Parts: sequence; structure tokens; C-alpha cells
Amino acid sequence: MLKQIVLLLTVPLLLTACAPKPETLGFSTLQWQSFSEAKQQNLRENYNTVKAENKNLESDWITEPNNRISVKLKRGTVMVPPEFTQSSYQPLSFTLNKNQCKEVPIQSGNGKVDLRACYYKNYLFIDPSRYNVKERLGTVRIPTSPLWNRGFTYRKIKSEGYVRLANADITIKYMANNENTPVTGR
Repeated sequence: MLKQIVLLLTVPLLLTACAPKPETLGFSTLQWQSFSEAKQQNLRENYNTVKAENKNLESDWITEPNNRISVKLKRGTVMVPPEFTQSSYQPLSFTLNKNQCKEVPIQSGNGKVDLRACYYKNYLFIDPSRYNVKERLGTVRIPTSPLWNRGFTYRKIKSEGYVRLANADITIKYMANNENTPVTGR
């Protein structure tokens, strides 16, 4: 009888320990506590679905190193956990091969947050939702463009994913095959 009681008390604790923390989903503790138990459970389930689908999706990708882009972010703000307050960030740049995702650290005055970006199926996806299956690749979706040959800046971009970019400028430029420098006059 005692073993059954211990088991009944232990199982919920183990399930809670495996569940993502509110910060992992992009919510402050205060926001999380304002949600009903049903909504919290739904968000947890969606998070696990998104995580599994992304893992399956990426395992099927074939990286194409000859299709690279350079991405630069500047201006604007990001939300930084655990309080999730808007904060200015330091400009950053990174490269992506076609069919590649990357976690890019963003340094702000309030700390560091990782931005996920994917270059997939002729789109640059930025800042995915961790609980909305439809936005699992990114809440910002930018289609490839001939403007990327010379470089093009998208202004005042806003995302609704984990990082929640606000008023960001994003410059995208195609890069030369197997080189680390952007293509000029392509």
C-alpha cells in the first residue's frame, strides 16, 4: 500500500520535471501562472510536437553548401528571459547554407538569448514558435529574392517567436560558392 502511494505521488512530479519550463516556451513565470491548467498542458504538448517534428524534418535535409546566404541583424529589440523584457541588442551576422538551421546567440544589455534561423525551401525562417506547430520553422518567413544578389535590407521586422524581435533591420545577401564572403554584383 505504501509503495502505491509513493508511486502515485512520484509520477506527477516526474512528469512535471520532464515538462518544459515556462521560460523555455517564451513566457515569464507570471504569464505562465495566469494560464489555465488546460492551456498550460496544451502548450507543453505543442512544444513536444514542434520539437519532434523539427528533429524529424532536419534529419531528412541535405545540406547544399553552394547555396549560402549572409544574414545581418541590427537595430530593434529582443525579449530576454527570464523576465522577458524588451532590450536592445548588439548587431550580429551569420551565414546559413541552404537546408540548414542555426542557433545564433544575441547579446543584449539584459543578457543573452538564442535566435533560431533556417534557410529552407527558398525561404529564410527566423524566430520559430516553440509551441505553435504552424510556426515551428519561424514566425518571420522571407522568400528568396534576386535582390539578395547585391544584398537587401528588410526594415522594421517583427517576430512573434521565442526571441520576439521588434523593429529589427535584417540584411540578406547571397554568398559566393564555398567562400566566406558575400557575392558582389552577381
